[in-house]
Amino acid sequence: MEESSEFYCDTCEERRYLNCPTYYCAKCHYVAHVHCVISEEHIASLGEEFPVVCQLGDVSLENSNKKGVKVKGANRKIPSSKTFSILFDSDEDSDGTSTTGTLAQLDEKIEARKAKLVAQALKLGLVKKKLMSLEGKLEVQTEMLQRLHWKSYFLHVEVKS
Repeated sequence: MEESSEFYCDTCEERRYLNCPTYYCAKCHYVAHVHCVISEEHIASLGEEFPVVCQLGDVSLENSNKKGVKVKGANRKIPSSKTFSILFDSDEDSDGTSTTGTLAQLDEKIEARKAKLVAQALKLGLVKKKLMSLEGKLEVQTEMLQRLHWKSYFLHVEVKS
């Protein structure tokens, strides 16, 4: 399989990337985004009876009777649907915070990051406004410098004449 191959979700028919979680049915070869086939509310309503098998790039669902889709590579069972883990080389985000926790903890982290993003967007807006002000001042200074240059040129020409 070439890396340049394009894959599509059988549910929404939009492009599917190999690094995104997918659902795969081995019987009918149905492949779809996890969010297209199972809602978060439905998974949460199943509670402890619904273990999830996770692997980088693929997510497969396994019923409590242990029948399900086998996945290649290292996989890890998450004991509860109320616990979420992203399985990469480590269980930490780029900012050093843990990516493992309950949904409530993750919701708190999401809200904190949203607040941080809003603050950064406001700061960016102020920086852009300052930049526009400085660019305006630069334009005025450039015009004044050009006038002085022309005045000195004409004075220089008059002196020679």
